[in-house]
Amino acid sequence: MAPRMEIIIIGGSCAGLMHAVVLKSLGHNVRVLEARSSEQIKARAAGLSLGPYAQRLFTTWIPDVDLNSFAIRNPGAQYLDADGNLLSEKPTNANVTTSTWGVVTSLLRQACERRIDGHGHCSYETEKRVCKIAEEQGQMVVMCKDNDGAEEIAIADIVIAADGARSFARSQVLPEIEPIYAGYFAWRGQLPASQTPPELSGALDGKLVHHMLKGSYILVYAAPSETGNTQRSDRVLEYCWYDPCDGLSDEFDDIMTDCTGWRHYQTVPQDLLRHEVWKAHLNRRKDVLPPLWTSLLSQASQPLVTAIQDFDNAKASFFGGKLLMVGEALRQIRPHLGASCDIAAMEALTLGEMIQGEMDIAKWEKDVVDYANGKAVMSKAVGTFGMTGKWPEGYVHTYLKQPSA
Repeated sequence: MAPRMEIIIIGGSCAGLMHAVVLKSLGHNVRVLEARSSEQIKARAAGLSLGPYAQRLFTTWIPDVDLNSFAIRNPGAQYLDADGNLLSEKPTNANVTTSTWGVVTSLLRQACERRIDGHGHCSYETEKRVCKIAEEQGQMVVMCKDNDGAEEIAIADIVIAADGARSFARSQVLPEIEPIYAGYFAWRGQLPASQTPPELSGALDGKLVHHMLKGSYILVYAAPSETGNTQRSDRVLEYCWYDPCDGLSDEFDDIMTDCTGWRHYQTVPQDLLRHEVWKAHLNRRKDVLPPLWTSLLSQASQPLVTAIQDFDNAKASFFGGKLLMVGEALRQIRPHLGASCDIAAMEALTLGEMIQGEMDIAKWEKDVVDYANGKAVMSKAVGTFGMTGKWPEGYVHTYLKQPSA
C-alpha cells in the first residue's frame, strides 16, 4: 500500500465527494473544502443521472448501499411530438439510472464521514473559500477563508480541484479558459406523480421522455422522492426544458437577476427565481408550449434556471501531479446526456487506480481528458438533435463503450 497521504479536495458536490470516497477508502486522509454554506448547497438540489461509472463507484466503494433503493433504472426512451403523441420508442443505448442530487450527495457524504478500520479520515467543511494555491518545498499549500474572513493555511500532498465550472483553481493555472454560453437555458423543476398526464406516464415507468417542440425540447424522467423512496407511487417527475435565449438581450439579464437583485452568472436557484420572471417566460413562449405543458407548468412550483455553458480543456495535471483538475473544473459539458456525474466517477475510479500504482499520471490525464471530451461531443450532438430534430452534419450517432455496473 502507498504511504498515507494528506489530500485536500476543493469543492463538496458530487465530483469532490466521489473522489473523497475513493481516496479515503484507500487509506488516505481527506479534507473537503466547500465554499458554500449548508443552506446554499441545499438550494441547488435537482435531479441527476447515474451512468455506468457512477454505478460502479457505488457498487465498488459503497457496497452496502443498494442502487435500486435510491435510483430508478431507465431502459427505454420515448419521443413525443408537440401535441404529446408518441413518435417512437426504443431501448436506451446506455445503462442509465436517475436519482436526485440531494439523495446521491447525502449517501456519498455519509460514506466519506463513516469511520472504518483501514480507511483514512475524511472531514467535510462548509464556508471555506479557497483563495490561494501554491507549491512550496515539494508540497501544496492551500489558503482558505471562512465567512468571517478568518484565514487558514493547510498543507497537502495532493490537491484535487473539484470546484465546478467557475473553478478558482483553474483560474490560477489556466486563466485563459472561460465557459461560453451556448445560446439557451435549462429550466428545471418537478411534478408530483399525482399530476402525471397520460402522455407522460412512460416517465413514471422508467423511460426518458423527450417532448419535441419547435426549436426547443423538454426532457422528463422519474426520480425518487425527497427521502429517496423509489416506489412508483412515490416518485416525482423531473423536467428539464431547453429553450433558446439571446445572451445579449435584456431578457437574459432579467432572467439571471434574482429576487434580491443579484445578477447570477450561471444558475438562479429555485428559491431565488423571481415569480414574475417565470410568468413572463411562460407568456413569451406560449406559442411554443402545447396546451399540455402550459397547463402543467402554470400549476407547478417555479423551477431553477441555468444558462447552458461549456468549454474545452486538455490539461488536468499541474505541479507534477500535485494539483489535479476534475469534474466541471476540468471540462464543463452541456447536460443533454446527464454525463457530468459519470465523468466525475470515471475520474475518481481511475485516480484510485493511479494511486495504487496501476498507471502513471500521464495516462490518468490522457484517459480522463479523452473520456470527458468524447462525452462533450456527444452531448452537443444530442442537444442539436433535441433543439432541431436533426443530428449535426457528419455526426455518427453512436455511444462510447461503457463499463458494466
